[in-house]
Amino acid sequence: MKWMYVKLTEQELPQAKMVVDKFHLIRDTNVKINEAWRIEQEATKKERRYWIW
Repeated sequence: MKWMYVKLTEQELPQAKMVVDKFHLIRDTNVKINEAWRIEQEATKKERRYWIW
């Protein structure tokens, strides 16, 4: 969950329990992993050679 929603919920509904479904948790994790992968690819970008046989 986004930190602003967590903070707002804690303030407005202090007795409420936080529930996060697996789909959104995995989706957010995959987004962050893809961002890290793209940054790493850009940082280590090498000239790619394509061979035509």
